[in-house]
Amino acid sequence: MENQPAAAVAEVDKPIAAVSPVKKLRSVLQRKSVILALVILAILGALYYFKGIFIAAIVNGSPISRWSIISELEKRSGQQALDALVTKKLIDTEAAKKGIVVSQADVDKEIQTLEARITKQGGTLALALSQQGLTEAQLREQILLQKELEKILSDVTAVSDDEVTEYLAKSKTPAPTGVSDADFKTQIKEQLQSQKFGTEADKWITDAKAKANITYFVDYGMPAASIAPPAASGGNQ
Repeated sequence: MENQPAAAVAEVDKPIAAVSPVKKLRSVLQRKSVILALVILAILGALYYFKGIFIAAIVNGSPISRWSIISELEKRSGQQALDALVTKKLIDTEAAKKGIVVSQADVDKEIQTLEARITKQGGTLALALSQQGLTEAQLREQILLQKELEKILSDVTAVSDDEVTEYLAKSKTPAPTGVSDADFKTQIKEQLQSQKFGTEADKWITDAKAKANITYFVDYGMPAASIAPPAASGGNQ
């Protein structure tokens, strides 16, 4: 028992073994390797889980990326899509400037009218949309845009009763069997309004594009003047 203190002192006095720098470096590298492996596994797992975002299909082991599809679509209809988006932006901007609002009820009413017309012809709205390659959401967006433009052009597309009478006198078109004169005149009025709207809409869109300050960063075969608009161009009037 008397030797215990001396042994303890001897134990304390022993020098602490120094850790080899090589071992320390090896330990750090091992930890980093493990972390890197985990990160790679996480990335690979994410890529596999979200593979549909990057890969559209795999043919005989060879992938087809979604980017290649987008590139091909741009070649085929990029200009048409861009032009439609530019037109939409111009119409939305003008509608907002004039405080024009198209309600969901307005769109629903138009959908119901369209559906009733298609049903009367023996078809269905779903089939008609499928044949046009459209979804109901896309149809609603188109109707919303058209309603905005109709309200923008309401002052120049109105048709008076005198115009209807004049049209009937010139065309000498009789009312179809089973259709009253009042209903026939309503149909003619809607027809004339539609014709006016088509003409005025084309004119308005052309003028709006000419007045707008549009800068294109992608060339889809557009005329040079379209890619670089004159510096004097102003905003929508």
